[in-house]
Amino acid sequence: MSQGIILMGIKHCGKSTLGNLLSKQFHSPFYDTDDVITEMTGCSPRQIYQEQGPQAFMEAEAAACDYLTRYLAA
Repeated sequence: MSQGIILMGIKHCGKSTLGNLLSKQFHSPFYDTDDVITEMTGCSPRQIYQEQGPQAFMEAEAAACDYLTRYLAA
């Protein structure tokens, strides 16, 4: 599969569950931006949101998406 599938939705709606299933179905890697945020910042998305506020969380999420875009394009 040379293209990706991006899942978006409210928290706890099943994005990770569906993403893992699609990953197995298409024999493709699965990337969760929550995991990337944690790896990049050393904090969970929940910690960032609670301790630094929604703006910091959105910035961390955007940085994770930018990272994945560059990583997958390489």
